[in-house]
Amino acid sequence: MKRRAAGGSRPAADRKGGDPVRICLLSDSFPPCTDGAAAAVFKYASVLHKKYGEVLVAAPRYPGAEERYPFRVLRLPGPRPSAKRTGSRTGDPFPRRILEELARFKPDLIHAHSPFASAWLARELRELTGAPVILTCHAGSVKKPRRGILREAAARAMLANVGACDEVWCADAETGERLKKLGYRGEYRVMPDGVETGPSPSPEGDPAAPDAGKEPVLSWEDCVDRAFARYGEILASPRPKRASGADPVRLSVGLFRAREAGARLAGKIVSRIKK
Repeated sequence: MKRRAAGGSRPAADRKGGDPVRICLLSDSFPPCTDGAAAAVFKYASVLHKKYGEVLVAAPRYPGAEERYPFRVLRLPGPRPSAKRTGSRTGDPFPRRILEELARFKPDLIHAHSPFASAWLARELRELTGAPVILTCHAGSVKKPRRGILREAAARAMLANVGACDEVWCADAETGERLKKLGYRGEYRVMPDGVETGPSPSPEGDPAAPDAGKEPVLSWEDCVDRAFARYGEILASPRPKRASGADPVRLSVGLFRAREAGARLAGKIVSRIKK
């Protein structure tokens, strides 16, 4: 894949017809949320839009949020507060209208930044488009679940989402090892995102410095450049054919009905537990 040429023209990527690369970023948090994943996705979208291709972000809706971005942002309906400190929210992972809009975007690659709602949405979008899915696990999203039937079920669902993605990235090695301890048996690739980084690089030529010999901390742009290079390798490699070209309206209606049925079943389970 090629970078965008000077003067703001779109890059000629390795696609039929030389069309610009289309990248869909999915996240459970995005500004005005202030956590690390939100910051990472914003920087990814900004650099990718500026240098490489077309970007579409899907993230939870925030009442009153002003969408002043150079790239397009679709907001997921049905947000629920999930963290008072950061203001993080969780959107509906099976929004019929959003699925249809994302499918019409025809992404070449889907990059999810959460193993929960965003990963569910990425998997369903892959069924509609055939685009490969990369999942980045940030430190805050990989934690040992507390005891409880629902929490343990959520952890199992998370591992199922992680295992279903075409490639798994972790912001640092520690996050990857925590993922392994939770039961993940697949491979992961450490891809720093500019947020969850290690110590600052040592002064050049000072072997006695505490951080001497450690890999320098990458800048935001370096991290996205590295990610885009990996995007190109994934798109250039052969991969199994999926259900691309299917009718997004018919499939999304089926998903919507399945979600409704699942919500009713979950409600019955919760009511029994409370009794």
